[in-house]
Amino acid sequence: MLCRSRVEKKRVEIGEIPAIYYTPMDVESLGTVIHYHGWSSQKENHDLMASNLCAAGYTVLVPDGLYHGERGNLDYEEEFEKILDVILQSIKEFPLLYKWLKPKKLAITGHSMGSMIAAGLFHSIESIDKAAVINGYCNFKEGFQEAENIPEELLQYDPMLHLDKVGERKLLILHGDADSSVSIDIQRDYVNRAKDSFKEGHLIYEEMPNLNHYITLSMLQRTIAFLREE
Repeated sequence: MLCRSRVEKKRVEIGEIPAIYYTPMDVESLGTVIHYHGWSSQKENHDLMASNLCAAGYTVLVPDGLYHGERGNLDYEEEFEKILDVILQSIKEFPLLYKWLKPKKLAITGHSMGSMIAAGLFHSIESIDKAAVINGYCNFKEGFQEAENIPEELLQYDPMLHLDKVGERKLLILHGDADSSVSIDIQRDYVNRAKDSFKEGHLIYEEMPNLNHYITLSMLQRTIAFLREE
């Protein structure tokens, strides 16, 4: 049975990174979650996700990505290729967040662009226990193939290059099968190529029928259940 704690939230600044920090008030924290928002979004837009994760017993941090929220803005349609810079910057900022949080158990979650950040971090950093990737890519080279210039430094975090680091850890992938923004075929290919690198049952892949590029309540519930699994 899921606990339902009251939630305390506050704005924090970690270095130059503004974030919202959620803590459960009625239970001892079950662990820490860093949740990353998507392209053209911001930390406040993921309050429902973060609040429910926290009410289920988790300490949650939601940072603003570069060029998002309090960190500025872009013409997100005209300057879409800067998504690669945001992903790379978020990955490079992770050690600062980790040092501030000092987590005993850490999971990373994200949606769309945020799930690509989560995927890059999970596969390359073994101190991350779990990750939930929602409507994103776990293959940077294939996912970003239409970009004119993929930063070489970003490709170093391509999940496909770090499957040997998965070990005993767990990954949840949720994807709408009608996603018109992020190709589900690339995730299907990742699962087929990566499944042998995971212990049986530790790579969980679920497709949501007739769902476009959204997070649903059932996805949130599935993520919470995944985090609580041993």
